[in-house]
Amino acid sequence: MRYGVPVAASGTTAIPEVCGDAVLYFDPYSVSEIKNRLVQLLDSKIYDEYAARAPKRYAQVHARQVKDLEHAVDFILNPDGKASPL
Repeated sequence: MRYGVPVAASGTTAIPEVCGDAVLYFDPYSVSEIKNRLVQLLDSKIYDEYAARAPKRYAQVHARQVKDLEHAVDFILNPDGKASPL
């Protein structure tokens, strides 16, 4: 997704929460559904649509990860909420 490549992914676990509407989902237990999603990506209109969505979603997820990491580090270094003496 980071590089603007369309993605087909399993629609189970937390993948839909992370990828949102930027990927084509499939049932990981259905070979025919996986095949159908890959065939869909051969359509240039669908390919281009998901190629455009991918980096946007990646940017959203990455920004959230950075924010969450900064919050976690701040909590670990300053558990009482006081500013660091450094």
